[in-house]
Amino acid sequence: AVDLLLMKFISVIHDKTYAVVAMYVEKGSTDDVDTKMPYNVLCKVIEPEQFIECLIELCKMLWKIMFNYYQVRQWHAEYDLKVPPTSLLPNNIGESTEIKFNRSYVKQKLDNGLTKLWMSVQQKVRPYLEGCNMSRFQYDNFIKVLDIVNRLIVIGIEFCGEGSEKLQESMRQQSLSYFRHYHRARLDELRLFLENEQWVVCPIRSSFSVYFLREFKFMRKGSSTPTSPMKTSLSPRTDSHSSIFTRYTANGNLFGEVNEEEETEDVVVDTRVGLEDTTSDDEGKEDEDVPDELKKSYVDEKTGDDPVHRHVVKRQRSSSLRGPVLANVTLTVVRFCGNYMQMMSVLQPIAYDVLECLTHLFDYYLYAVYTFFAKDLLGGDVSQLLSAKLTTSLKRIDETLLLNESEVLTSSEESVKVSPPVTNPYMQLDNSASLYGLSFRIVAIESLVFLAKQFEFLLPHLEALIPQTKRKFLAQFYSQTVSPCHELRNPVYCAIAAKSLPFDQILHAMSSVKWDIRDIMSQHSPYVDQLLSEFEIYNELLVAINRQVHIPSESMKILWEQAIKSACVTFVEGFAQAKRCSNEGRALMQLDFQQFRTKMEKLTSLRPLPHHGLVEDYIKAYYMSEMDLEVWLKENKEYTPKQLHSLIVCGAGGHLNKKSKQKLLSIIEEQNK
Repeated sequence: AVDLLLMKFISVIHDKTYAVVAMYVEKGSTDDVDTKMPYNVLCKVIEPEQFIECLIELCKMLWKIMFNYYQVRQWHAEYDLKVPPTSLLPNNIGESTEIKFNRSYVKQKLDNGLTKLWMSVQQKVRPYLEGCNMSRFQYDNFIKVLDIVNRLIVIGIEFCGEGSEKLQESMRQQSLSYFRHYHRARLDELRLFLENEQWVVCPIRSSFSVYFLREFKFMRKGSSTPTSPMKTSLSPRTDSHSSIFTRYTANGNLFGEVNEEEETEDVVVDTRVGLEDTTSDDEGKEDEDVPDELKKSYVDEKTGDDPVHRHVVKRQRSSSLRGPVLANVTLTVVRFCGNYMQMMSVLQPIAYDVLECLTHLFDYYLYAVYTFFAKDLLGGDVSQLLSAKLTTSLKRIDETLLLNESEVLTSSEESVKVSPPVTNPYMQLDNSASLYGLSFRIVAIESLVFLAKQFEFLLPHLEALIPQTKRKFLAQFYSQTVSPCHELRNPVYCAIAAKSLPFDQILHAMSSVKWDIRDIMSQHSPYVDQLLSEFEIYNELLVAINRQVHIPSESMKILWEQAIKSACVTFVEGFAQAKRCSNEGRALMQLDFQQFRTKMEKLTSLRPLPHHGLVEDYIKAYYMSEMDLEVWLKENKEYTPKQLHSLIVCGAGGHLNKKSKQKLLSIIEEQNK
């Protein structure tokens, strides 16, 4: 009788699954369904639009059958406890023993039936899953399929203490196929977004966190997002009150749609809202966020004019109360990462494969920012301007992720490689009036730094999603690519600063200064005022750009430091042009640079003035003895051979004999071999 009962349950599974699938095939087809069509073939003809609805119906039906069988087994277990054999036949020990044996036999059969029934369920679900090509499913629909299958596997674990390697393998193959297609589509989509990005600030809140995004909801505590059955312990079946079979009834909504309230993301700031409502509470803190360089103004001592007025800072108060600097496409990449991480959480068997693809998103974004906004400034050989790590990463991306010209025509859908991004032609990056598109470059580079910070935040979560043995790859990726990407600021902002100020004109003006004068001058040379005037214009342009795009303090510091460094190099180069130089001429050099330093320290908040030692040490070297000069030459490597040669011949040479000069010049030649 017990065997017949089990056969009846298995027969119902076969009949019901065929009926459900046939019903949905008919629903999606205009032709009559051949009732003699094998089940495996029937599963292959169901329309993709009907696939999820049919899967839910299948699982609901199978859940009912498994629940009913569980209830039958549970009834026998409870009956055996409530009604012992001795209570039925208290005076007949022999028949009581026989009842015990029969009950034990029934229990064993029912227990064995759990595994057989679960195997029958798998035999019907697996061909259904393998019959459909899910590679072109929408992301949410594919996650929904994974959720349904994972729930069914968890039920199987609680039903008979066994998981389902076959179902998991089916979903692993489907997941690999789906994810290859999904990832290729995301890379193509990312390329399209990058090429059409306007590189203006996306106004997000200063309190931004990835937890605010829908794509990262699965990481929040209490989230109902599905998890992989691999994370569920394969413990023996239990009658614990926490069991699914005790929490749900046969008609329980175990596979029904989860009715979750639509989330409203509070991430992007509505820029249409009046500023008066957003600044009142922060009025006392406004000036704290304004870069100190923009609070300063250059005052001409002769006229008393103040070209950069203080009211400029007041107009910047609203811009100082902004969140991080990033573009719309940056937020898109973060959302992509959330989807990838959710797939890693659900698809434990291919979590590492997904992780490798997730790193491609950062790689491609980094390469696009470098190509669009750094390569044109830095020229061909970047190895001298970028760190070794960043240079290596860019080369790796170029070789492993980007298609070259010969590969474009032969690339297949299976290939991970994607076409290199092309710069938006409508962006003007060669206009000196906009500091060579500085606002665009700031948004791009700071957005890259922002993306790197989000990756740093996600690192512990990523580590938890992959095996311990695979974490070396993740550590190397962060060390070689994520961590050093902020270094892109220095060479780009350095190039901007160098191109934005006409140092060649200043150098030309310095060449007309007479340094072999015989009188001590009380007035600095005219070229100093010319240089300070150019820095005043530079400051005004930074003020104007800061009103459009908030320049972070780190970036502002680099822009000023690099501009001042270029000026100091120009001073040294100009002094090295001197054919003859007297002691009074050296005093004029000191006066000129002291005037520059004093005014620049008023214009900026940088104390002391960066790189001032480069100029001052060069001037001081004019007065050194032969022995001191020899030591100085060996210790100071930042000067060019031409500058050092001029120092010996035209500078300090005034008090050196011919032999001493030759000795020092030979040291310079030896150092530059």
